[in-house]
Parts: sequence; C-alpha cells; structure tokens
Amino acid sequence: MNFDELNVSFLTGYETYLKNTLGNHPNTHYTDLKNMRTIYRNAIRQQIVEQNTYPFFQYPLHQIATTKDKLTSADIEKIIKLKLPEGKAMWHARNYFLFSYYCAGMRWGDVCTLKWSNITDDKRLRYIMSKNNKGVGIQLPPQALEILEYYKDVNAGNDEYIFPMLKKKKDYTIMKVLKNTIASKNTVIDRVLKNIAALAKIRINLTFHISRHSFAYNLYLKTRDVKVVQDSLFHSSLQETQKYLKELGVTQLDATLEAFYNP
Repeated sequence: MNFDELNVSFLTGYETYLKNTLGNHPNTHYTDLKNMRTIYRNAIRQQIVEQNTYPFFQYPLHQIATTKDKLTSADIEKIIKLKLPEGKAMWHARNYFLFSYYCAGMRWGDVCTLKWSNITDDKRLRYIMSKNNKGVGIQLPPQALEILEYYKDVNAGNDEYIFPMLKKKKDYTIMKVLKNTIASKNTVIDRVLKNIAALAKIRINLTFHISRHSFAYNLYLKTRDVKVVQDSLFHSSLQETQKYLKELGVTQLDATLEAFYNP
C-alpha cells in the first residue's frame, strides 16, 4: 500500500478487523500499529513523506498494562527434580527451558539456532540476539554445561545445531522458512511445558518465554539491583527494565520496604 493510504480511516478499520474478526488482544493491535508507526516515522526521516501527513497525530496508540507470569526459585527446583524419562519429549523440553533460564533468559529462537561454534573453548556462550542484533557473551554456569553434555557429539561440527530442533540438512537461509519452523517448534514445546507444569503442580500457563521472565524476576529478588537486571537482559534503557519488572509484579518499593523492615 502507498503511504497516502495509511490514514486515520484505514487505521480505524484495521484495528476493528484485528479486534472483531481475528479476536486479537488489544496489545497485539498495539504492536501491529506500532510497527506501522515506526515505518512511517522512518519514511518522514528519509523525506519520503511529509510530516504533516503523519496519521498517528490524530490516532494515538494505547496499550493495556499486563502482568507477566514467572516462576519462583522454588518452582524452578520443582521442575529440576521431576523424574522424566531420558530422551523423551518432556525431558528435552525441560532441558531447553532450563538452559534458557541458566543463560540469562535466552529467547526460543536463539536457543533453536544455537550452534557449537557459539560455545567457546573457555566455556562462554557468544551469539547475536535475533530480536535486536545485540551481541551477547556470558560465562556458562555449571548447570548449563551439564545440559550441553547430553547433546554433545564428538562427530558434530562447529556449524551444526546443538539442540535437535532444526534439521541438519534443511536450508534455513530463507528467513520465512526459518521463522515458520521456529514458530511451529515453539508451539509444540509450549504444549509439552504445560504438561511439565501440571506434573510439578505449578499453577501457571507455562510457556518457554517464561524462562526469561523467571530469570529477571529471581535475579532482581537476589540482587535488588535494577541495573544488574538491565545489563543481564541486554535492555537498551533502565526505564525498559523498570517497566519489565513492574509487569513481573516487582518494583523498587519492594527493596525499599525490605530495607525499612530489616534495617
């Protein structure tokens, strides 16, 4: 579509379609429209369109405050202690989830595409985050190294995937193929994680991304330092981390009250 078609009338109709036809959550509308807004802003900067045609002056976007689910340290221990048959789907799903948790809440797409070349000789994990192209380098804790040992193959080359989710011989250079595969695998793993949560008697809708929420939540409870959480999640700003923690149900007030009652 042309930029002159992206007007208030279109935005109103499109958001109505997302709500009534697709049944999407208001925050999904927000994300979709925010992407359009970013494209339009870039077009203005590049002098492709005039600023006075910018439709979002008259069409502000709204987001609903949400609470993110997370696991406590005790919940993580419950998952670790589950007796699961080695090599079966639940066993693998637990390994992937815990590996993410031990690696600062590594996202699903990055876990899927992790290769042995991402593990250095000094036992560090180095990779480029798929979401924002930021370089990550962390020291692997013993728990993560133990999980890697399960998947170690002396014949595996550096260019081979660590975890058996992407097929070795399939061409993933086409981005659409890669994204679709990652999304479908995520759906399967999330379904298995729900069974794991039921076995561990954890009363949340467990999904893979909750590993990242849980890492941030437990790190904050241990350090009470928002800056440490920001650096560990590779957030661009402290405000982003503060918002993230607020959605997890923790704020700076927690630390203030703790210091007040336990001087």
